[in-house]
Amino acid sequence: MKIRRIACGAFATGLVAVLSAACGSESEGAGKDALDPGALDASGEGDGGPGSGNVDGGPGGSCGGTVTSSHKLVPINLAVMFDTSKSLVQDPDGDNTQTRWEPVKRAMKAFFADAQTAGMNASLHYFPIVDRGESRCVPAMYAEPVIARTALPSASFAASIDQRVPLGGSPMEPAMRGAVDAADRLAKARPGEKAVAVLVTDGGPNDCNSTYTSVLNVISKARAASPSISTVVVAVGPEAGNLNRLAEVGGTQKAIVVSPADPAKAAQDLRARVASLQGIPASCSLALSATEGRTVDRNAVTVTFTPGAGQPAALAYNPTCAGNTGWRFSDAAGPATVALCTASCNTLVGDTKASVSASFVCLPP
Repeated sequence: MKIRRIACGAFATGLVAVLSAACGSESEGAGKDALDPGALDASGEGDGGPGSGNVDGGPGGSCGGTVTSSHKLVPINLAVMFDTSKSLVQDPDGDNTQTRWEPVKRAMKAFFADAQTAGMNASLHYFPIVDRGESRCVPAMYAEPVIARTALPSASFAASIDQRVPLGGSPMEPAMRGAVDAADRLAKARPGEKAVAVLVTDGGPNDCNSTYTSVLNVISKARAASPSISTVVVAVGPEAGNLNRLAEVGGTQKAIVVSPADPAKAAQDLRARVASLQGIPASCSLALSATEGRTVDRNAVTVTFTPGAGQPAALAYNPTCAGNTGWRFSDAAGPATVALCTASCNTLVGDTKASVSASFVCLPP
């Protein structure tokens, strides 16, 4: 007997459980193959589970329902440390204004004004602090923002950036200590939110005993701390190789490079990178909760994947996870838990607007 499909549209952001859902994760091999939504026949129905049943309850009565797992977005707070050292406008090779300073200004102004940054917040910090003698090397000086935590998008950042004149050296180590301290304060003050340090620079740490190694150590310790502070790096100029290493240690893959020919792309890339840190991935494991001592009918379970762009499709039951696609039961007996196979799980986690649901009924009492 065919399992009748339940219509599944786009699910609300967050983890939704009509009955209950347990959010664990399970690895079952390697690979990132394309998601196999399961075989559908000409009528649009598939076999959907290990056997047959009626998702409306049938002899199982009212025990049953649908459990859904989707991505959850949390507010994110950025402590942006913006390099305004003299190398951004001039070095021994000539004028860098059009290749470094103007492009990075345009990129960051575009990011702060981007309507799609709604839900993000940022504070703005600059380095170096000039005309302060040795106090320019004190991390606490850099932890204090020029613009305090502000909801994005906002025009106040562009006005501040336009007023800056690049001067001085590059005390990147105390500056980054200040940035991660500022992010740490935000993380501890807002435990339900995410805090991230953002370094915007052309590289070349050279003041206050700063070196790439010392900056890397600051970023590495911040990442390993609790709460963990990731670091995003926005790079302009020829130092992208060294700056990539800082981003890698900061947990954000590689630096976002500002091209003089297309600063707007860097703004878009930065927004996407921050958004990728903002989400709590959907769980690939869904617990099916029976009531009143009843037992889930394992022959009447339907699992449906809904991509961020596209139509819902039934995932095929795959008890051995051969090929790493589809789903299986992660437990042989007792309360039933649906687990996506590795490639299907990777597809769910990689699509921040996707969701997966499992519909079930119970065996007769």
